[in-house]
Amino acid sequence: MGIVHVDDLKSGMVLAGDIKDSMGRFLLRQGIALQDKHIEIFKSWGITEADIEGIDQKKASEETTQQIDPDILQKCENYASRLFQYSNNEHEAIKELKRLRILQLVKILSGGGSLPEIENVEGKESDIHIACAGEQEQLLSAEALVKNVQLTSFPDIYYRINKAINDTRSSAFYLAEVISKDTSLSTNLLKIANSAFYGLPSKVDTITRAITLIGLNEISTLAMGVLAMRFFKGIPQKLIDMKTFWIHSIACGSIASIIARNKKGLEEERFFVAGMLHDMGRLVTAITLPQRTVQAVLESRKKLNPLFKVEK
Repeated sequence: MGIVHVDDLKSGMVLAGDIKDSMGRFLLRQGIALQDKHIEIFKSWGITEADIEGIDQKKASEETTQQIDPDILQKCENYASRLFQYSNNEHEAIKELKRLRILQLVKILSGGGSLPEIENVEGKESDIHIACAGEQEQLLSAEALVKNVQLTSFPDIYYRINKAINDTRSSAFYLAEVISKDTSLSTNLLKIANSAFYGLPSKVDTITRAITLIGLNEISTLAMGVLAMRFFKGIPQKLIDMKTFWIHSIACGSIASIIARNKKGLEEERFFVAGMLHDMGRLVTAITLPQRTVQAVLESRKKLNPLFKVEK
């Protein structure tokens, strides 16, 4: 028996262990032979893997690859190579992400669809320069960079939420009441709660219910993130697309939380926060040192060197 990723599960495979969702709720018992409907349920409930009798991930991956049309597989591999060209392709996590992306692309092509367009980086370089035209700034220390970002323009609700979180007498109901007073913030939080990131079984229509299902700490962190995005809204879109940046941040937070959930002794909330905020420094440098940021982005793209290395 062995752990097999959900994208490599096939009808007929037999469960070697019970299946439970992220909240510990029982879904399917050990010994059942999987059907296509079970696999679809796993995906909709956020189940990423299962313990299967008589097979491990390596063997399951090979069997999946053997069933793919060679021409389609080649097209998808070429596409994924372009998509991951700026990543550390030697890292085991990146290798697995790339493999899973290839399987998704194969499914698209096999179903008669077409591959999504990859952004033409070279064609946008002049736009990036124009968006951040001006003399290149002097380098600053990390401390000076942070001091240059004034938080005085944060909306008042930011401080009310912060106060509610730090008040030991505060309740989930009170926090929901505070957040609900900001219509735009509430709308964005409900969109996130109802997104595929959480895969909740029913629609979330109130902040109170979102806190109940997702957790008080995680909702409050999401609220802070949404408000932070407002603060950094002045960054030129051609330099950093804030919508894409936000989606990426939430995805990293969710993945970090899943990793913590599967390791004893780790706090999911702390990992979620770390994942969601890990790239906030890019926004700080984009505001305070836009020309230096442009220089780093272009050098990363031209030399196919990970951005974090170039930034240092």
